Amino acid sequence: DVSSTGSGPSLSTDPSHRRESKIKKWKSRTPYYLPIVQWVKTYNRSYLISDLISGISVASMLIPASLALSDLARLPINHGLYCAFAATLTYTFLGTSPQMSVGPEAVVAILTGMQLAPYEGEDKLIAAATLTLMVGCITIALGLLRLGFIDSILSRSLLRGFIIAVAFHIIAEQIPVLLGYTSHSKAGNTAIEHMIHIWTHRREINWASSLFGCTSLGVLLMFNMAKKRVPWLASCPMILVVVVAATLVSQWTHAHLNYGVNIIGAVDSGFVAPFSVDLKVDVINHLLPGAVLIFLCGFVESIAIGKEYANKYSYRLSPNRELVAFGASNIVSALMGGYPCFGSLARSKVMDQSGSRTQAAGAFCAMAVLVMITWTLPTVYYVPKPVLAGIIIVAASGLFEIDDIGVIIRIHKFSDVAMFMFTFTCTMVLGLTSGISISSCISLLMVVEHTTIPRISIIGRVT
Repeated sequence: DVSSTGSGPSLSTDPSHRRESKIKKWKSRTPYYLPIVQWVKTYNRSYLISDLISGISVASMLIPASLALSDLARLPINHGLYCAFAATLTYTFLGTSPQMSVGPEAVVAILTGMQLAPYEGEDKLIAAATLTLMVGCITIALGLLRLGFIDSILSRSLLRGFIIAVAFHIIAEQIPVLLGYTSHSKAGNTAIEHMIHIWTHRREINWASSLFGCTSLGVLLMFNMAKKRVPWLASCPMILVVVVAATLVSQWTHAHLNYGVNIIGAVDSGFVAPFSVDLKVDVINHLLPGAVLIFLCGFVESIAIGKEYANKYSYRLSPNRELVAFGASNIVSALMGGYPCFGSLARSKVMDQSGSRTQAAGAFCAMAVLVMITWTLPTVYYVPKPVLAGIIIVAASGLFEIDDIGVIIRIHKFSDVAMFMFTFTCTMVLGLTSGISISSCISLLMVVEHTTIPRISIIGRVT
């Protein structure tokens, strides 16, 4: 026994006691940053069928979307699938929202493509891995530092103005692909430049490509309108149906040879992982502002999705833990040859409406993507690129949150309306990076001004 006079080692200095304390401390913290430890203990077999159906439903949307969004990110299509697999599986272990679908996302993909535009060939793949790793490190570091409140820095009006401008940019960039233009890669860097290019090069339209693209676009838009009236249609994999049907027609007619329709072409199965990330100081310096921008846009949108479902199902969502989950997803994506990834509103809606009960739905989704990567990737050879452009345009149209715009206008607050219009105009005219950078600086100054200038109200004499 340890005497009261201190003749033996105290508990505070005993090495074995300190070791046990550290072990207990880590055991108590593990469920916090590894939520799978918590929900797997209470997993019920009755959840299995619901999670399986939900995972496959989301995969049927995620796989064709990953192929399409890879083009926005200016990367080979298989890298979109690497991103989808890595992000979905990692979030299964670390995420706290059963309804969240993490993976390639339209806004993040277009921002990634802009950052990678100066690079070619192998340098582009290395730059993509470097960018994704930087986004992951920034995100996970902020989570460990418990800075999850950072989503409140960017105002809702700023974010809505930027995202609507991004939607216009994506649509304007994809219309030449949809219609089969031959010079769409030379269109420009802003939405206005793309629109001018569409008009001045209208004689380049390929009518066969237009038929593929516009038909797929029309079917998907009508399906989205039908889903609002018939909610159970949300679980129908219409994107997959459209891609399969278009691919069969393309193969049957040899559209790429007979009519000049652009197709995906040969793609090798299998992984390139573990991907070698060759870190270079000049590349890091060039990509750092873009990595911060991608983090801000991706996290703010993702946490808004998570909070929506947390309120709907009355569970607690921790922004700090979500930061760690998103950060880890991006780091794993970088090591597997993917690109930056965050939550997707459209896929999260499908995840919810198809009956997801736990994060295990994400694991089933990841397994479906793995099957695609490992065995069935060569089947995308005849997929027409105009069809993928139609998928991207439909995804971009979902970024127009008309209800949010109505709220901003109805509250009659000049600063919010002005910030919305200023961000939208800057982004349309100057480009995505310049628009969000200038608007974010102004928003940050407004936050500082709001917190430093005291608001004093004189009550008057109290009797």
